[in-house]
This record gives sequence, structure tokens and C-alpha cells, in this order.
Amino acid sequence: MRSSSHSPDRISVTFDDDRVVANAGLIQPATLADHLGLRELFDEYVHLGDGPGHANVGLKAMTLVYSALAGGDCIEDADRMRVAATAEVLGHGVRAPSTLGTFLRSFTNGTQTVIA
Repeated sequence: MRSSSHSPDRISVTFDDDRVVANAGLIQPATLADHLGLRELFDEYVHLGDGPGHANVGLKAMTLVYSALAGGDCIEDADRMRVAATAEVLGHGVRAPSTLGTFLRSFTNGTQTVIA
């Protein structure tokens, strides 16, 4: 697994308004995912061939996971993850809904997708 200089468990969160906390609830799942190497596991074991959506599998999968954890129930809801400093909390850039749609359409009935 590759080493990352980013570690969510070293993040200090401060807010200028006690009532506004955008995606702060994702700090614990992001820390757990980082310690488990979840993004690297996606990159290592999910291969989508050479078609559209095959690049950066781990980033796209993690964006979908965090979006679901934040209450998203459709691809468009992942766009809410692109606010404020969410990318810094998660440790990676959050992918756009259009990119996530292309990624999800890359999965087939199993004839082309290889999960090693």
C-alpha cells in the first residue's frame, strides 16, 4: 500500500460559528477508512478495463461512500460533498456527480469488470 502524508486523525477542526458544521461528522469515518487503507483496496482490487470511468477507482468509490454516509441517496447528492474544506477532512478531492455517474456505468454484469 502507498503511504500518504495526510492523516485525518491529525486534523484540528475549528469553526467560527458554533451552529454550522459542514460534514464534520465524516472525520471519524475518514480516519477509519484511512487506517484501513480502504481507498488503496479499491484501487488494487477493482479493475474496470480501459473504458470511461476506469481511472481513480479509489477516489470515486470513497466519494460515493462518504456521500452515502452524509445522507446522499443519489449521485447528485455527492455534489454537496464539494463544499468548504470537505476535501481536506477526507484527505482527497471529491469527485463531481458526472464523473461518479460515468464510474458507476463502467460496472457491467461481470463480463468486463474484474474484481481481483
